[in-house]
Amino acid sequence: MTEVAPAPAMPKLYSTKEVADVFSVTAETVRNWIATGRLKATQVGGHQYRVTRSDLINFAKSHYGVDL
Repeated sequence: MTEVAPAPAMPKLYSTKEVADVFSVTAETVRNWIATGRLKATQVGGHQYRVTRSDLINFAKSHYGVDL
């Protein structure tokens, strides 16, 4: 019998509210960051966005000089 490698874990996706809580800003501010290209995000529905952990970390490093 051949062993099958486990499927890779799905990345944690953060809502604009969760990102806002991390940076102590409003969800509207996070949406503005996304709209202006400062923060990479994926649109998952009408006006909903999700941010991967790696994109959140990259944003924190490049804009705030911190490592999450």
